[in-house]
Amino acid sequence: MNGPMTQRLIAGEAERKVLSMFLGSLGAQDLRICAKDELLGTWEPIAQTHQDLIDRHQQIDRGLLAAERSAQLQPGAECACES
Repeated sequence: MNGPMTQRLIAGEAERKVLSMFLGSLGAQDLRICAKDELLGTWEPIAQTHQDLIDRHQQIDRGLLAAERSAQLQPGAECACES
């Protein structure tokens, strides 16, 4: 059985691809993103924040996702392919 972060990641895969293409097109044009809540408005290249932006949008916690995957690799864990 997949954990909640894994399920969220799988459910949002189509949206991730669209967002990834959009952000990739911005990066190809050397555009940058500025977070409005940053004190100095730090501008970051798209490539550096690409994954973080999509994860934040889909509420994916990479730490929890890694923990779920690690738990599935433990001896005796239920196979994710069977769920």
